[in-house]
Amino acid sequence: MAKPTPHVSPMVLVERIAPEGAANACDLKSGDGLLSVNTAAVAGHAQATSLLVAAVGQIDLEIVRDGKVMSVSVEKETQETKLGIILSGAKFRRDGACASFT
Repeated sequence: MAKPTPHVSPMVLVERIAPEGAANACDLKSGDGLLSVNTAAVAGHAQATSLLVAAVGQIDLEIVRDGKVMSVSVEKETQETKLGIILSGAKFRRDGACASFT
């Protein structure tokens, strides 16, 4: 269930989903922008990684795809369960230049 949204520029993008990870069973796709993890807004790569690693049980992700905000969920049974979400992104500076990071 997607809803239209004004211009959204996520700082963290899903680069790919590993086939052996738990996220392979959810509707997350390469190129999706990660906006929040369990209602916690994602402000950067390190924070997104930290939130995903710490979460256990149902993880609710708010993403942006094709300009629309969507919600997807992934189940992480234990702390050791690998989600298989490979993140990348771009951080935009005030001067408009783009610095890539992984």
